[in-house]
Amino acid sequence: MEEEYNKLSVGFASTEQMTPSFRLQEINIKTRITLPIQSISISEHCIIMVTTTNQIVRKRLDTEECKVFEVPCRPEVQVAKVYSDVRGFHHILACTQNEYYYLNQEEERIVQLKKLKGFQVTALCFGLGVSLPSSGDILFGTFDGLIYSYSLELSQKIGLIETQAKKLFQLSQRTPIYGLAFNHKASSDSKAALILIATNETLYQLFGELPFSQLFEKYANTANLNKYTKSMRRGVMTRTQLAICCKYEGDEFDWHSFAWKTGMGVVYGNFRKMEVDRMGMMGAVTEPYRVKGNDVQIPENIAISENYIYLAYTDELLVFSRISQRIIYLSLIHISEPTRPLYISYAVFCLKKKKKKIQ
Repeated sequence: MEEEYNKLSVGFASTEQMTPSFRLQEINIKTRITLPIQSISISEHCIIMVTTTNQIVRKRLDTEECKVFEVPCRPEVQVAKVYSDVRGFHHILACTQNEYYYLNQEEERIVQLKKLKGFQVTALCFGLGVSLPSSGDILFGTFDGLIYSYSLELSQKIGLIETQAKKLFQLSQRTPIYGLAFNHKASSDSKAALILIATNETLYQLFGELPFSQLFEKYANTANLNKYTKSMRRGVMTRTQLAICCKYEGDEFDWHSFAWKTGMGVVYGNFRKMEVDRMGMMGAVTEPYRVKGNDVQIPENIAISENYIYLAYTDELLVFSRISQRIIYLSLIHISEPTRPLYISYAVFCLKKKKKKIQ
């Protein structure tokens, strides 16, 4: 008799004896799920995997729990991407036909988000100040360059409470927003906040004090936007990506560094401590992609940790060291053929299938 399960290869950094190193560690997902995987999201507490058959696999990292959920959508609707907060308390499932669903860490069912239905969301982010019952502030960007605020609250008596989406900002050229990140420490007395907005050609940086209405009013004239522009001449890319590395500062998360996938290379750098009169990003540099012949090899997906940048292609994983400024790991990976055209949502992971004989 044979049992099928999935093996996940996870890349992480070790800083034993102050010598950073990279290696792969395997996590076994012992559940029967239908491959291929459409999207993956990782957070502090769990991994969320979405299959092309609208199954949601929630693997808790702090326990052995692994559960499978069915998204209660119509047959013609497909879950395309999952967005999670950095803790792993809240998960929003973005579907085709502009439908959206929600899964909480402690809940056993998936519910539809009625007040998001109809929006063409292309980027979504949670702030760092999330809790189990409350999502805190959520920002989402759309295909036509609009930014909205939104929030969710779980009530034991009423159930899930959604706020009405509120329009905050619009890019002057109505360019699609493909990356969005928002940093504000809810536990802090400071009102300082940093927002990053990524399009295919430009990374915008908005810095100011909350509330959102006051912060975005400062940039009503988009000429005031602090922006980093990267030419797309050598690379052809349909969707950019913005990756953020968070690490503990005391008892809470804070931003450490960022990576932005452009047509020319990966732009990356660190964040300075947030102060009202200073911007957050600093020391941005570009690591060019490999070139084969006249073609720039643009990865399917990127991710960043404190010391490394990960680039996932359809058939290999490349790890670039920010310390030595060179490639330190290159490995062929197997991604099933039906998955190749799809957007791979997290660079550190590659999926395999394994059979284990049961005595």
